[in-house]
Amino acid sequence: MALLKAMQKAGYKTYILSNITPETWSLIENSIPELQEFDGKILSFEVNCRKPSPSIYKILLSTYNLNAQECFFFDDRLENIVAAQDIGIDGVLTTNRTNVAFALLTLGIKL
Repeated sequence: MALLKAMQKAGYKTYILSNITPETWSLIENSIPELQEFDGKILSFEVNCRKPSPSIYKILLSTYNLNAQECFFFDDRLENIVAAQDIGIDGVLTTNRTNVAFALLTLGIKL
């Protein structure tokens, strides 16, 4: 979670946008303290909508008063990236922390 802290220290807000099930969330919510360090979260089971539906991205934007053009989104599924891009959120396909750090550099973000 060093990357999360570095992003926040650099002034970036961080959010969880997940298709996690209620059962899985209840198992990890309190056992992974870093989950509490995000600035907010949208969980599909709470909003009755799942990625890659455009609605879930719009819920994130409206809930936290975000401008799509000022956001970037990381996900491990291409269809979720494409859906984010379709509504104006820059997206990067990534599968591990190294890829996220590299993607941030390619976006011009140095932490």
